[in-house]
Amino acid sequence: MICPNCGKEIPDESLFCGECGAEVKNVPQKSEEVKVEETPEVKQAEVKQSEENNTMSIISLIIAIVGLILIFFKPYLTGIAGIISIILGAMGRKQGAKSIGTAGMVIGIVDTALVVLMLIAVIVMAVAVVFAAM
Repeated sequence: MICPNCGKEIPDESLFCGECGAEVKNVPQKSEEVKVEETPEVKQAEVKQSEENNTMSIISLIIAIVGLILIFFKPYLTGIAGIISIILGAMGRKQGAKSIGTAGMVIGIVDTALVVLMLIAVIVMAVAVVFAAM
């Protein structure tokens, strides 16, 4: 340990410097990190930020699931819900809620892929009808 007063090397367990006599008890060294105690305000801000992170991701997940249900009634809304849930899930992941945000994004991708597959199926059937009529 280094004496904060004179800079001389002293044993780590020393309470006083052997050179200058300065008290060295409980003096943090430059290499040691000084821990700052969290105040209730800091903890409350962290909880609020965590809740906001989860809120964005949960909304993403809910929209994605609703989009899956809408595939049977209004398929075009499924595509819109999929895109929205992908965006919100990415925002939630970026803010820290990775697992729920990822779930929302994955289901949103499934929503969007289902709509694309349905569009391809409609186009293929339309082309088949046109060629059958010839």
